[in-house]
Amino acid sequence: MPPGSRRAVFGRALVAAIPIIAAGLVSGLSARFPATASEPLAPGSDAASEMHEQLVRCRSHSAVDSAIEPDWKRAELACNRALDLEPISEEANRLLQKINQERTAFDLFHRALAAAEARDDRGALELLARLPETSVYFHQARPLALEVKGRAMKNLEPECRKLLRSRQWTAASITCEKYFSLACQDGRSAQEGKVKPKASPPHGPGRRPDPLPALFLKARARVIPGAVPWRCPESKLLRESEEASDVRTRVREAFLQRFPDARIGQALFAYWEGNVRSAIGTLQKVSTDPRAMVLHSGANALRSRIWMVLQLQKSANSALQARDPDRAEKALRSALQHDREIVGELEQAPSFVERTIQREMGAQSYQQGKYWADRSDLRRACRIWKLGHPFSGGNLALLQALKHCSERAEQLLATAGHCGELAVAAELSTEGDGLRNKLQAKKESLGCP
Repeated sequence: MPPGSRRAVFGRALVAAIPIIAAGLVSGLSARFPATASEPLAPGSDAASEMHEQLVRCRSHSAVDSAIEPDWKRAELACNRALDLEPISEEANRLLQKINQERTAFDLFHRALAAAEARDDRGALELLARLPETSVYFHQARPLALEVKGRAMKNLEPECRKLLRSRQWTAASITCEKYFSLACQDGRSAQEGKVKPKASPPHGPGRRPDPLPALFLKARARVIPGAVPWRCPESKLLRESEEASDVRTRVREAFLQRFPDARIGQALFAYWEGNVRSAIGTLQKVSTDPRAMVLHSGANALRSRIWMVLQLQKSANSALQARDPDRAEKALRSALQHDREIVGELEQAPSFVERTIQREMGAQSYQQGKYWADRSDLRRACRIWKLGHPFSGGNLALLQALKHCSERAEQLLATAGHCGELAVAAELSTEGDGLRNKLQAKKESLGCP
């Protein structure tokens, strides 16, 4: 047969064989990768029981409880196992979607905390702004967001004024816009280019309106001719809630009623808000006012206490930097005692100093405990975490760390064969984890002293 004829025959044979080869491949793939079942699991089957158990675990680990941080990693694992058994499960898919959102929010929130502690206010606010309103961390982040906002405003306002005075229009426009984007919150939107920041002084006899808003808009018009009117970029996270506003009003009135001279009340309100420099300056004026001799002693005593709080905070910060949480804990407890003597009884209205101590001691004790946990010294880590917990009972990372301590204590308790192991379990156990009675019973059974 000529070469051309042979090639033609081979080609026709190959074309005829393709459907057979394709059918064989499809059959083999179907056997190797069977189609996913889309039918619900039969009630009462082993798979259905396993599915139910995994859903229970997923719900449990993702439950939002003020006493303990959800375990998003375990929740995700349980939900994925449930979906392996029944991919069409509506509840498992819904829970997994929520878990993925909350894990992202958890990461944003803790990165914002770290940025705030490093005094990177802009970075902290940018991270907090990415929190979805539906997340549990959105509401937990509001106190931090308001605190960082206030601190950023104190830094931005003088810089804005300075740049405007020196006619650095571009830099002034940028800096002032950052300031007013924060200052215009709390229900005072800038409409039609009218900036009405909360910080503007009230009008009244002898008081002239603050020229800063108008100067900002003029600088902006110079830099961006014909720009649309500036409007406040409203943020629910940065807007003080009605409840918080009511608390501020109640606290201010309480201080003003407590003292015969309104200046002392205003000084203590400034201290409560965190403006320590203003508080000390006002008290200094009262203590040197010849017309208020009767108030000199009280004003000096308050000023001395405020200075003591500042010194104790500095001492605690030095101790934390030196990895000495015990010394820091003593200094901060003393600072809190002085703080409460200064502000008196204010129900559900902790001062700026108290809130700062609670947050920073919680964050620092977590980080320092983690340092030792990463080096396999869990006993030391748990001891440090337990030092920080009374200061910051709502610190989510700290709660999760203490949960790990309790879980390890429970494991040791179950396998403890002598008093030394039982002592380690007792050291790892945390208050309220339900192990105290079990430890005592095991101690008696082993004859431990």
